[in-house]
Amino acid sequence: MIRADHGFVSTWTVLAATGVTTLLLGLVVDGGTAMNDRLAAHRAAEQAARAGADQLAGIRSGDLHVDPEAAERAAHAVLATAGWGGQVSVAGTQVTVVVEGRTETTFLGAVGFASLPIRESGTATSITGEG
Repeated sequence: MIRADHGFVSTWTVLAATGVTTLLLGLVVDGGTAMNDRLAAHRAAEQAARAGADQLAGIRSGDLHVDPEAAERAAHAVLATAGWGGQVSVAGTQVTVVVEGRTETTFLGAVGFASLPIRESGTATSITGEG
C-alpha cells in the first residue's frame, strides 16, 4: 500500500528549522541588546551615585555627610539625562542608586518574551578628605 505522505517530513523539517533559527536569532540579537542596555543602566547608576555623593554638607560644622535631598536631585538629573529612572538611597557619605527598566525584544516576542527586565545598581562614597 502506498501512502500519500510524501513530502510531510520535509515540510515538518522546514517548519522546525525555521522555529529553531528564529529562537537562535532572538537569543543573539535580543540577548546582545539586553546586554548593551544592562551596561548602559549600570553606567548610569554608577554616574548618578557619583553625582549624588558629590553633594556634601556639614563641611563647616565638621559633621560631614551627604545632603540626601541634594543627592537625590543630582542623581535623578543624571538618570534622566541618560534616559533611565531609579531609586536613590543615602547612608552617611554613601549613595546607592538602583536603576530598573525593561529592554524591548525584536525576535523573542514571537515566543512570548516581549521585553526583558533590567536591574542594575551603583554605589559611591563621598571623598571627605579624612583617613
